[in-house]
Amino acid sequence: MIYKLIGMAVVKLGWMFLRRKASNNRGLLAGVGAAMGLAILAIIGGTVGYALTRETPEA
Repeated sequence: MIYKLIGMAVVKLGWMFLRRKASNNRGLLAGVGAAMGLAILAIIGGTVGYALTRETPEA
């Protein structure tokens, strides 16, 4: 329960920080978007790689 509250506070403060900085600097917003895009691609690639290489039991 406490970890959820801490996580929610961190996310809320992070969004506030990014909004304040991004309004002044569009490059920061583009950088954050690019980093999130790369992270999503890495997650998808890892999931596909795991699915293709895992061993399946014989029937």
